[in-house]
Amino acid sequence: VVTANPSKWTGDFRLYEALAAGALVFVDEVHTPTPFPLRDGEHLIVYDTHDRPAFLAKLHFYLDHPAEASRIAANGLAFVLRHHRSVSRLDYVLRSVHDLLLLAALPDVPPPPAIPYVETALQIRDSRDHEIHRRRRGTPLHPSFFGDDRSSTLTSS
Repeated sequence: VVTANPSKWTGDFRLYEALAAGALVFVDEVHTPTPFPLRDGEHLIVYDTHDRPAFLAKLHFYLDHPAEASRIAANGLAFVLRHHRSVSRLDYVLRSVHDLLLLAALPDVPPPPAIPYVETALQIRDSRDHEIHRRRRGTPLHPSFFGDDRSSTLTSS
């Protein structure tokens, strides 16, 4: 069991390090919006810094129920490895910039459908069918990317 979130320092590196180490993490409320937010009781345990008896009750509960503590810790580890590694954050930033540039270049095109971020840079690199590789080969983007037939005119040179 680890507490890893200093008050008023939402989501600092210690939070993600503790989760990535496989610990059951106790954290005060996280107020900074992030893609793929951590969930109380699923990935970690949230406590109120102003309610010491409730914090101690939660702590004793998980010490008395190690299987539940291990389940939540394992979920937190898997979730952080999938969504909150440096490469995942960088991919998220680059994808967001790409979407903004695309919308700026084609203002009459509606935004692409909201697709949850699910790929890492290594998965993209290893996938021969990924949009990035199709564009490099001069293959048009998939029509569903824009929702109409404009993809036939959008190939990279």
